[in-house]
Amino acid sequence: METLVAIFLFLLVGGMATTFVLYNYRLQTFNTEQTEAITEARRGIRQLSQELREALQSETGAYPLVAGEARNFSVIFYSDVDRDEVTERIRYWLDGATLYRETINPTNPPVQYRPQDAQQSIAANFVANDADKPVFTYYNSDYPGDQISNPLQQPVDVTQVALIHILLEINVKPETAPKDFTIETDVQLRNLKINL
Repeated sequence: METLVAIFLFLLVGGMATTFVLYNYRLQTFNTEQTEAITEARRGIRQLSQELREALQSETGAYPLVAGEARNFSVIFYSDVDRDEVTERIRYWLDGATLYRETINPTNPPVQYRPQDAQQSIAANFVANDADKPVFTYYNSDYPGDQISNPLQQPVDVTQVALIHILLEINVKPETAPKDFTIETDVQLRNLKINL
């Protein structure tokens, strides 16, 4: 009888210890994945902010922001992202839980941005934005004084955009706690400022 009790207690303590170790392992794995996702998203939003801040006319003379493409979950603009004195066409868009970045270098001559020349990369993974939390929100030059006309409504008139608010909600496992980690910033488009 004593042997059975000892075996039972050994199995009970062993089971509890195994459960504790597995729980801590899962928690540590989640924390590592979440930290990596947040670091990646911060890096992506920093690059996006810098590129947007320096948006300028395309090599074809087109406006810095592409008309009809300033949306809640995507934006297309022109910027010299590689400092080669040639303006690239840049597109960021959210597809599922991934924020993508696409770059197109212009061709010479004639100057054009061909879709087949696009190079894509991932700016951020595990993005948990929903319809109520757009990635991109657009404001005119009267913001924050003008709260009635801001944020600009869809479809956005790109000639009115002076500031873009960027918001990313990051969560490796949205179905479990903790809640989303929020990364956000405001980008003032330097070459479109009218209040110099």
